[in-house]
This record gives sequence, C-alpha cells and structure tokens, in this order.
Amino acid sequence: MVADDRGQVLLIGGLAVAIVFLTAIPLSNSLVVSESASTSDTVADIDRAAEREASVERGLARVLASVDTTNTTAVNNSLQNFTRTYANVSGQQDGVYVNATVNVDESRGGVVNGTDDFRKYSGGGNQQNWDLVSDTETISEFSMWLNQTNSGNPTFEVIVSGSSGDEWRVELSRGTGSNSPKTVEIIQPDGSTETCTSTGDIRLDLKSGTCTMYTGTGSPTTVEFTSFSESLSEPYDIRFERSNNVNLGRYRLAAVGDFDSGSLSAVVVPAVKLQYVGPDTSYTRTILVEEES
Repeated sequence: MVADDRGQVLLIGGLAVAIVFLTAIPLSNSLVVSESASTSDTVADIDRAAEREASVERGLARVLASVDTTNTTAVNNSLQNFTRTYANVSGQQDGVYVNATVNVDESRGGVVNGTDDFRKYSGGGNQQNWDLVSDTETISEFSMWLNQTNSGNPTFEVIVSGSSGDEWRVELSRGTGSNSPKTVEIIQPDGSTETCTSTGDIRLDLKSGTCTMYTGTGSPTTVEFTSFSESLSEPYDIRFERSNNVNLGRYRLAAVGDFDSGSLSAVVVPAVKLQYVGPDTSYTRTILVEEES
C-alpha cells in the first residue's frame, strides 16, 4: 500500500513537472519575441533621434557658412531664423523643438586687423617681417586693401607655407613714377604666376582667390587666381615681409591658430548652445559648428 501511494505521488509529481515545462515553453518564446521587439523599437528610436540631431547640426553648418561668424549679432540673427524655421516645419511633423544661440566664451578663433592708418601692415613695434598666424587649419577671412605703397620690386610680400614646407606667395611691386601702377603677382609653389595690375586701389581676397582693381573711373574689375588653399595642404603659417612698405591700406585675417601677440579673440568656429526637445530624446549641449567642406 505504501509502495502504491509512493508511485502515485511520483506520477503526480512527474505530471506537474511536465505541465510546468509545457507551460514555460510558449511563455519563454513569448518573452523572447517581446524582448526582441522591444530592442528593435529602442534601436529604431535611437536611430531616428540620431538622424534628427544630425540634420539639425548639418542645417546649422549650412546657415553659418554664409555668415561672417566674427559678427556675433549676425550669427545670433541667423540662428534665430534657423530655429524659427525649423520649429515651424518640423514641429508640424514630429513635434521637435530647437533653440540655438552662440556661446562666445567657448567659440574658437582670433583676428588681426590693420586699419587705414599709416603702416598698420607692420607688426607690434613696427616689425617689418612678422608672423600673423601659424599652425592654422581654419581661416574664415583673409582680405587686403592695398592703397599707397613705396616703389620697388618687390615692395611687400605675403608668404603662406603649407604642411609640406611649400610656399605660396603674393608679391606687390610698383614703379618709381608717382602714377606708376601697382602690380600684384601670385606665385604658386610650382613657380607659375598670376598677376593683376591697377593704378588705383587693389583689393585681394586671399581666401577665395580674387583680385579687384579700382581705377577711380568706371566699375572695378575682378579677376580670379589660385588661392593658397588650392595649392597647399593645411596647416598653414602666414607671414608678412617688408610690411612697412605698405604706406596706406588695411587687412583682416580671422582664423583659428597661434597668433602674434597683437591678435584679438573672435568667433571663427562658433560654439552653439543647442537646446533640442524631440519625441525620442531631449538635451542641451554646446557644439562647435565647423564650416562644411
């Protein structure tokens, strides 16, 4: 009798274990499917959020590419227009809110200026030969006005050295007569040259590669030349030689690099404080907005 009872208990126990296993199999399958679906949804949410964030940062780069970043008022106005437009468009579609403002303290860059005062092309202490900036990879502006210069050949030089040590040069010369034209010669690393000549003022945009010549009558004439960024590899070192021979003129160089001690801080690579609120994620952080290549 005891043996029969023990057999029944074992039989019932075996059935119970079998029932537990049979019940657990579909339950575990359900858990695996649910976990898989949950993980898939999470990954999709992360991908969507990342793409929205990337689109915002690409949009900021495009907007600021056409703005003088050293003008913080202009930068903030452009950022306000961007955030307003982005909110109007994306807010109707997916409820994304964006607010962007420039953070001057965390932005990068410096600027050296020469005004119309005499001999402002010279460095501190009226240096004739001096380095404007070294080890720079980002230049937002490099322009010159050449008004009155001493006679000579060459009178004044701009030397840009690339990472390989090759040099791209600008040489300014003028004849001895009072009405002698000024000639700007751009000398490429391979020795080839491009020139522009004027009896009046000359404006050079060394970054984009244009020479605008003024004669005092009629419209100015602009010609293109091969800029240093097309001929050299970054980083660049930029130097003036015999700068005291430019008696009247001005220049402006805004870049990120190691400047001469006379430089001023400027927003060249803007640091933008970005507040982002979306359906999948929200954050506030500061990003550096580099110019799109």
